[in-house]
Order: sequence, then C-alpha cells, then structure tokens
Amino acid sequence: MKLILFIFIFSTYFSANCQQVVVCNKANNIAIVGSDNQMTCMVENYPCSSLIVQTNNGTITKVDPCKYLFRPKEPGLTTIAIHIKQGRKYKKIGASLYRAKIYHEAFPCIGSHCGNDTIAKENLLAQGGIRAVMAGEYGCGNYRIVSYAVALFRKGVPICHFETTNAEYSPAMKETFQKLEPLDQLLFYNITYKVDNEYQYQTVPLYLTIKE
Repeated sequence: MKLILFIFIFSTYFSANCQQVVVCNKANNIAIVGSDNQMTCMVENYPCSSLIVQTNNGTITKVDPCKYLFRPKEPGLTTIAIHIKQGRKYKKIGASLYRAKIYHEAFPCIGSHCGNDTIAKENLLAQGGIRAVMAGEYGCGNYRIVSYAVALFRKGVPICHFETTNAEYSPAMKETFQKLEPLDQLLFYNITYKVDNEYQYQTVPLYLTIKE
C-alpha cells in the first residue's frame, strides 16, 4: 500500500484508490481563493520528480522537490489529484478534496498603522495610499484596493470629504493632508478591495489621529 502525504498542519485520514491518504491542513482542508497555499506532496517509494499534482480549480505550482503552491480560482469543493509518471504514461494514485474559500476579512492599513491609531503627518504623506491586508490563520497578503472615501474632522467637526477609485491618495487628498494640524482626525471608510480580480468586499473603517 502506497502512502500519499499532503503536508499542511493538522491531519485527517481516508482512502483513495485503495491507498491510504493523509491530508493535513492548517484550517481543516481549507484553501484560500486568490492566495498561494503552501503544500507538500509525497508518495511512498516514489521520488518527488515522478509526481504530477493537478487540480480542477486554479493552479498548482511546484516550487521545490515535493513542495507546491496551490492557488484556487473559485470558491467551492476542489480536487487535488496525484499522478505518477511511469515511462510515457501517467497513473493516478489518489485524490483529495479541499474547500476553496474566499477570505474576505482583510483590514485596512496605512503603512504599519491599522485600526484606531495615531500617525505623524509626515508618515501619512510618505505612505501615499491605503492597503487591505489579510493576516491570520489562513495566511497573509495584500489585496488590491478598488475605492475608498476619507473624511477629515477638526475638533470633532467634519470639515471636508474625499473619494477615490484606487489605493493612492487623490491630488485633493494630498493637498489637504499637507495642511493637517495636530489632533486632526481622519476617517477612511467604504474601503472596497478585490480578491483575485473578481470578488469585491469592504473592510472595516480606519480611524487615524494626527500626532501632536
């Protein structure tokens, strides 16, 4: 009996094609759409160079002997299949099911400032824009900002409002940011970002206070 091993972190066991398959996954066999999910695949008594790893959803890229990056394209049940190269032919050894999932709990940051925070005016200007950051048990990365709005409050009173359609500050934002005063407050909201050039979501607002 050949042992097929998908190495992530936690393990489940089942049989495929009369062979024991060990599937280990950090988040219960979940792979994140639009992100590179690290994976190690091995088959007992076969060199890694003889393995062909394929999926019906997205891409699998070999990055090292026995090591792969799995990047699902769409959410849903996904099959990862292992074939062995034998001469000019390929033999299917087994397959595993994963749940491809959209991780849309990104949060907004300007530089290293995320959530409610204080920031120096010079640092705010130097960043040039906003990011949607994913960080957690499923992985990490940045998503592309589609649009957002920002409101400026001075002594608790809103004095101006801007909108833009990309991650960078608009010219009007830059001009206003250069004139910020200590304790001015900026509310970044309606922050929309895109996952894998298809799915759009919004983050929570980002609230920054200019340092004295």
